[in-house]
Amino acid sequence: MPEMPPHIAAATDQDRAELRQLVESARHHTDAMACEYAGTCAGGTVALALEDMPWQRVELLLNIAIAELAALDYGQPIHLTDAALAALDRPEGGDDDHHR
Repeated sequence: MPEMPPHIAAATDQDRAELRQLVESARHHTDAMACEYAGTCAGGTVALALEDMPWQRVELLLNIAIAELAALDYGQPIHLTDAALAALDRPEGGDDDHHR
């Protein structure tokens, strides 16, 4: 893989720093506010920060986040255990999407 030019590497480092700040704000929301929806709710601070950004900036940060998740093997297939499958097979049927 070719080496990234220094100016692009520096800009990407700044983008990652901003992304990490957003992630830290989401983590703080989950921990400090005892948010029931960890993993799906980033909190109001993050929502406001994203609203204030131009869409091109949000798109750039999203691309970096997806690339980092891919590098961490986030997109690999999930193999659920029998216990997890049993928990998903809820006796009342339906799903819990209405709780979001």
